[in-house]
Amino acid sequence: MKYFLPLIFIYLSNPSYATTVEYILQKHGKNKVVSVLNEQFQSRENSKLTIDFDGAIRQMHRPAQEYITAKTIKKDLKRLGIEAAQFNDLIIKDLEDRNREKLKKIEETKRLRLKRIKEIKELRMFGFEFDGWKSDISIFEMKQQARKLQLTMSPGQSTYLTSYNERLLNSQPAQRNYTYRTNLMGKITTITLSFTKDTKKLFQVKATFHVSQLKPEEENIFMNLFTLNCPINMAKHKILAEMMLKKILVSLY
Repeated sequence: MKYFLPLIFIYLSNPSYATTVEYILQKHGKNKVVSVLNEQFQSRENSKLTIDFDGAIRQMHRPAQEYITAKTIKKDLKRLGIEAAQFNDLIIKDLEDRNREKLKKIEETKRLRLKRIKEIKELRMFGFEFDGWKSDISIFEMKQQARKLQLTMSPGQSTYLTSYNERLLNSQPAQRNYTYRTNLMGKITTITLSFTKDTKKLFQVKATFHVSQLKPEEENIFMNLFTLNCPINMAKHKILAEMMLKKILVSLY
Protein backbone atom coordinates (compact mmCIF):
# COMPACT_ATOMS: atom_id res chain seq x y z
CA MET A 1 0.00 0.00 0.00
CA LYS A 2 1.36 3.32 -1.01
CA TYR A 3 1.17 6.37 1.20
CA PHE A 4 1.21 9.90 -0.14
CA LEU A 5 2.71 12.51 2.07
CA PRO A 6 1.06 15.94 1.79
CA LEU A 7 3.30 18.62 0.43
CA ILE A 8 3.48 21.62 2.72
CA PHE A 9 4.52 24.87 1.13
CA ILE A 10 6.03 27.43 3.43
CA TYR A 11 6.01 30.94 2.07
CA LEU A 12 8.79 33.04 3.46
CA SER A 13 8.39 36.75 3.43
CA ASN A 14 10.45 38.38 0.75
CA PRO A 15 13.05 40.64 2.41
CA SER A 16 12.62 43.17 -0.41
CA TYR A 17 9.07 43.89 0.79
CA ALA A 18 10.04 44.45 4.41
CA THR A 19 9.89 48.03 5.70
CA THR A 20 13.47 49.22 5.74
CA VAL A 21 15.07 52.63 5.93
CA GLU A 22 16.06 52.26 2.28
CA TYR A 23 12.41 51.56 1.39
CA ILE A 24 11.23 54.60 3.40
CA LEU A 25 13.74 56.86 1.65
CA GLN A 26 12.65 55.59 -1.75
CA LYS A 27 8.94 55.96 -0.97
CA HIS A 28 8.85 59.33 0.82
CA GLY A 29 12.07 61.03 -0.25
CA LYS A 30 14.92 62.25 1.93
CA ASN A 31 13.41 65.70 2.45
CA LYS A 32 10.26 64.28 4.09
CA VAL A 33 12.18 61.66 6.08
CA VAL A 34 14.58 64.25 7.51
CA SER A 35 11.70 66.63 8.30
CA VAL A 36 9.84 64.03 10.37
CA LEU A 37 13.10 62.90 11.97
CA ASN A 38 13.77 66.48 13.10
CA GLU A 39 10.28 66.69 14.59
CA GLN A 40 10.85 63.50 16.59
CA PHE A 41 14.07 64.90 18.09
CA GLN A 42 12.69 68.39 18.89
CA SER A 43 11.48 67.46 22.38
CA ARG A 44 14.70 65.67 23.25
CA GLU A 45 17.64 67.10 25.16
CA ASN A 46 19.98 66.05 22.38
CA SER A 47 18.11 67.11 19.24
CA LYS A 48 21.08 66.73 16.89
CA LEU A 49 20.83 64.37 13.94
CA THR A 50 23.50 61.85 13.09
CA ILE A 51 25.57 62.64 9.99
CA ASP A 52 28.26 61.00 7.95
CA PHE A 53 30.97 63.59 7.31
CA ASP A 54 33.56 62.06 5.02
CA GLY A 55 33.23 58.71 6.77
CA ALA A 56 33.23 60.20 10.27
CA ILE A 57 29.99 59.74 12.23
CA ARG A 58 29.00 62.95 14.04
CA GLN A 59 25.92 64.78 15.27
CA MET A 60 24.69 68.19 14.15
CA HIS A 61 21.65 70.48 14.49
CA ARG A 62 19.63 70.52 11.25
CA PRO A 63 22.49 69.40 8.98
CA ALA A 64 22.55 69.53 5.20
CA GLN A 65 20.79 66.51 3.73
CA GLU A 66 23.88 65.45 1.82
CA TYR A 67 25.41 64.29 5.13
CA ILE A 68 22.38 62.14 6.01
CA THR A 69 22.31 58.58 4.73
CA ALA A 70 20.36 55.38 5.38
CA LYS A 71 23.14 54.42 7.79
CA THR A 72 22.80 57.63 9.86
CA ILE A 73 18.99 57.40 9.86
CA LYS A 74 19.20 53.87 11.26
CA LYS A 75 21.39 55.15 14.07
CA ASP A 76 18.90 57.93 14.84
CA LEU A 77 15.97 55.50 14.86
CA LYS A 78 17.90 53.38 17.32
CA ARG A 79 18.40 56.47 19.51
CA LEU A 80 14.65 57.13 19.33
CA GLY A 81 13.91 53.50 20.16
CA ILE A 82 11.60 52.91 17.20
CA GLU A 83 11.65 50.45 14.31
CA ALA A 84 11.67 51.40 10.65
CA ALA A 85 8.04 50.28 10.28
CA GLN A 86 6.97 52.53 13.16
CA PHE A 87 8.86 55.44 11.65
CA ASN A 88 7.14 54.80 8.31
CA ASP A 89 3.76 54.99 10.10
CA LEU A 90 4.78 58.32 11.64
CA ILE A 91 5.59 59.72 8.20
CA ILE A 92 2.27 58.52 6.78
CA LYS A 93 0.39 60.08 9.71
CA ASP A 94 2.27 63.36 9.22
CA LEU A 95 1.33 63.39 5.53
CA GLU A 96 -2.31 62.69 6.34
CA ASP A 97 -2.39 65.44 8.99
CA ARG A 98 -0.84 67.95 6.60
CA ASN A 99 -3.30 67.02 3.85
CA ARG A 100 -6.22 67.50 6.23
CA GLU A 101 -4.84 70.88 7.27
CA LYS A 102 -4.35 71.87 3.64
CA LEU A 103 -7.94 70.92 2.77
CA LYS A 104 -9.15 72.83 5.82
CA LYS A 105 -7.29 75.96 4.67
CA ILE A 106 -8.68 75.58 1.14
CA GLU A 107 -12.23 75.37 2.50
CA GLU A 108 -11.66 78.38 4.76
CA THR A 109 -10.22 80.41 1.86
CA LYS A 110 -13.21 79.43 -0.26
CA ARG A 111 -15.61 80.44 2.53
CA LEU A 112 -13.95 83.84 2.95
CA ARG A 113 -13.90 84.39 -0.80
CA LEU A 114 -17.63 83.69 -1.10
CA LYS A 115 -18.27 85.97 1.87
CA ARG A 116 -16.34 88.83 0.27
CA ILE A 117 -18.09 88.32 -3.06
CA LYS A 118 -21.44 88.48 -1.25
CA GLU A 119 -20.38 91.72 0.46
CA ILE A 120 -19.32 93.21 -2.87
CA LYS A 121 -22.66 92.29 -4.42
CA GLU A 122 -24.50 93.91 -1.52
CA LEU A 123 -22.28 96.95 -1.82
CA ARG A 124 -23.13 97.30 -5.49
CA MET A 125 -26.84 97.10 -4.68
CA PHE A 126 -26.51 100.38 -2.80
CA GLY A 127 -23.70 102.03 -4.73
CA PHE A 128 -21.88 105.08 -3.43
CA GLU A 129 -20.51 108.44 -4.41
CA PHE A 130 -17.61 110.29 -2.84
CA ASP A 131 -15.77 113.42 -3.98
CA GLY A 132 -17.44 113.07 -7.36
CA TRP A 133 -16.53 109.39 -7.85
CA LYS A 134 -19.39 106.94 -8.35
CA SER A 135 -19.12 103.21 -7.62
CA ASP A 136 -18.67 100.95 -10.66
CA ILE A 137 -17.12 103.58 -12.92
CA SER A 138 -14.31 102.15 -15.05
CA ILE A 139 -10.62 103.01 -14.93
CA PHE A 140 -11.00 104.57 -18.39
CA GLU A 141 -13.81 106.83 -17.14
CA MET A 142 -11.77 107.72 -14.05
CA LYS A 143 -8.80 108.77 -16.21
CA GLN A 144 -11.05 110.92 -18.38
CA GLN A 145 -12.37 112.67 -15.28
CA ALA A 146 -8.82 113.08 -13.90
CA ARG A 147 -7.77 114.78 -17.16
CA LYS A 148 -10.82 117.03 -17.13
CA LEU A 149 -10.13 118.13 -13.53
CA GLN A 150 -6.33 118.12 -14.01
CA LEU A 151 -5.91 116.02 -10.85
CA THR A 152 -2.44 115.26 -9.46
CA MET A 153 -3.17 111.53 -9.74
CA SER A 154 -0.58 108.73 -9.71
CA PRO A 155 -0.89 104.95 -10.15
CA GLY A 156 -0.45 103.16 -6.82
CA GLN A 157 -1.34 104.07 -3.25
CA SER A 158 0.76 107.22 -2.89
CA THR A 159 1.44 110.35 -4.89
CA TYR A 160 4.14 113.02 -5.00
CA LEU A 161 2.84 115.03 -7.97
CA THR A 162 2.12 118.75 -7.84
CA SER A 163 0.44 118.89 -11.28
CA TYR A 164 -1.44 116.63 -13.68
CA ASN A 165 0.80 114.15 -15.54
CA GLU A 166 -1.04 112.05 -18.12
CA ARG A 167 2.04 110.06 -19.11
CA LEU A 168 2.59 108.90 -15.53
CA LEU A 169 -1.13 108.22 -15.03
CA ASN A 170 -1.09 105.77 -17.98
CA SER A 171 2.32 104.24 -17.20
CA GLN A 172 1.02 101.15 -15.34
CA PRO A 173 -1.82 99.42 -17.26
CA ALA A 174 -2.04 96.58 -14.70
CA GLN A 175 -2.45 98.97 -11.75
CA ARG A 176 -5.79 98.86 -9.90
CA ASN A 177 -5.15 101.62 -7.33
CA TYR A 178 -4.89 105.33 -8.15
CA THR A 179 -4.14 108.12 -5.68
CA TYR A 180 -4.37 111.90 -5.66
CA ARG A 181 -4.41 114.73 -3.11
CA THR A 182 -7.22 117.18 -2.71
CA ASN A 183 -8.78 119.52 -0.16
CA LEU A 184 -11.92 118.40 1.68
CA MET A 185 -13.58 120.61 4.25
CA GLY A 186 -10.45 122.73 4.52
CA LYS A 187 -8.12 119.79 5.14
CA ILE A 188 -5.52 118.15 2.90
CA THR A 189 -6.83 114.69 1.99
CA THR A 190 -5.22 111.78 0.14
CA ILE A 191 -7.78 109.83 -1.90
CA THR A 192 -7.09 106.30 -3.16
CA LEU A 193 -9.47 104.75 -5.69
CA SER A 194 -9.48 100.93 -5.88
CA PHE A 195 -10.74 99.02 -8.91
CA THR A 196 -11.57 95.34 -9.40
CA LYS A 197 -8.91 93.22 -11.11
CA ASP A 198 -10.83 91.94 -14.13
CA THR A 199 -13.81 94.24 -14.65
CA LYS A 200 -11.78 97.34 -13.68
CA LYS A 201 -14.71 98.86 -11.80
CA LEU A 202 -14.43 101.19 -8.80
CA PHE A 203 -15.41 99.33 -5.63
CA GLN A 204 -13.65 101.23 -2.84
CA VAL A 205 -12.56 104.77 -1.97
CA LYS A 206 -10.09 105.37 0.83
CA ALA A 207 -9.80 108.91 2.21
CA THR A 208 -6.84 109.76 4.46
CA PHE A 209 -7.35 113.07 6.22
CA HIS A 210 -4.14 114.81 7.25
CA VAL A 211 -5.29 116.07 10.65
CA SER A 212 -2.44 114.87 12.85
CA GLN A 213 -1.69 118.43 13.97
CA LEU A 214 -5.15 118.93 15.44
CA LYS A 215 -5.96 118.50 19.10
CA PRO A 216 -7.87 115.28 19.93
CA GLU A 217 -11.13 117.14 20.52
CA GLU A 218 -10.73 119.08 17.25
CA GLU A 219 -9.96 115.87 15.36
CA ASN A 220 -13.12 114.23 16.71
CA ILE A 221 -15.24 117.23 15.71
CA PHE A 222 -13.74 117.15 12.21
CA MET A 223 -14.40 113.42 11.78
CA ASN A 224 -17.97 113.86 13.01
CA LEU A 225 -18.51 116.61 10.46
CA PHE A 226 -17.15 114.32 7.77
CA THR A 227 -19.60 111.56 8.73
CA LEU A 228 -22.53 113.98 8.63
CA ASN A 229 -21.54 115.49 5.31
CA CYS A 230 -20.40 112.29 3.62
CA PRO A 231 -22.30 111.82 0.31
CA ILE A 232 -22.42 108.06 1.02
CA ASN A 233 -25.23 108.79 3.50
CA MET A 234 -24.03 106.38 6.18
CA ALA A 235 -27.13 106.79 8.34
CA LYS A 236 -29.36 105.48 5.56
CA HIS A 237 -27.15 102.61 4.46
CA LYS A 238 -25.43 101.29 7.57
CA ILE A 239 -24.40 98.06 5.86
CA LEU A 240 -22.66 100.08 3.16
CA ALA A 241 -20.76 102.12 5.74
CA GLU A 242 -19.52 98.95 7.42
CA MET A 243 -18.36 97.51 4.12
CA MET A 244 -16.48 100.66 3.20
CA LEU A 245 -14.39 100.23 6.33
CA LYS A 246 -13.30 96.72 5.37
CA LYS A 247 -10.35 95.82 3.20
CA ILE A 248 -11.70 93.79 0.29
CA LEU A 249 -9.07 91.87 -1.64
CA VAL A 250 -8.80 93.09 -5.22
CA SER A 251 -7.23 89.73 -6.18
CA LEU A 252 -10.66 88.09 -5.93
CA TYR A 253 -11.70 89.67 -9.21
